Amino acid sequence: MRAALVSLGFIWLGMAAAGPTTTASGRPAQDSADRGIYEAMLIVLLRGDLPSVVVVQAVPLPLPAPSAADWRWLGAGTDALQIAVEHSRPLAVEPFVVEAFPPGTQLVPREEIEEQFRSAPRGRPEDIWTAFSARYKAQSFQGFSRPVKSENGLDAFLWYSHSCGSLCGESGYAWLHRASSDVAWAVSKRLPKVVS
Repeated sequence: MRAALVSLGFIWLGMAAAGPTTTASGRPAQDSADRGIYEAMLIVLLRGDLPSVVVVQAVPLPLPAPSAADWRWLGAGTDALQIAVEHSRPLAVEPFVVEAFPPGTQLVPREEIEEQFRSAPRGRPEDIWTAFSARYKAQSFQGFSRPVKSENGLDAFLWYSHSCGSLCGESGYAWLHRASSDVAWAVSKRLPKVVS
C-alpha cells in the first residue's frame, strides 16, 4: 500500500512543476489543432492501438523548463524547438476540450482522481487500481502539458505523465515531429524524468 501511494506521489510530483505555455509566437495552443500530438503520445504510452476509453487529466500539466543536459540528450534537430520553448510564456490554466483527444477520452479533474485513490479499498496496492479501473473502465490515466510548437509547426515539445499501476508509470518530456503539416505527428524521442 505504501509503495502504491509513494509511486502515485512521484507521478503526481512530476505533474506539478511550472506553468502552461504558448507557441513561440505567443498564441495559446489550440486544443483541437493539437489532437494529432496527443493521439501520437497516447499510442506510444498505451503501447499500440488506443483502447475504447482513455482517461486524461482535465487541466493541462505545467511544462518544467528543460535543462541544457535534457536538450543535449534530445539531440540534433531540436534547436528551433529549444528556442520556441525558451520563448514561450505561461498562460492562465484553461481545461482541455475533449476535441483535443481521440474519441473515448474522458477528461477527469485531478482532484477526482486523487479522491478515487484516497477512497479506494485498502489492502493490496493492486486494489486501488482495481477500483480505478472499475470506475473509469480504463487501466491508466495520463496528463499532458500544452505543447510548444516550433515556428514552422513541424516540431512539438511537451511534458507528459502516465500512471498505470502501483509500480507502473512515468513522467517526462516528449519531442514530436512531422515531415510536413499534412503528415501525422510521430514521437521522435521521450526523456523520462520520473519512473516508478
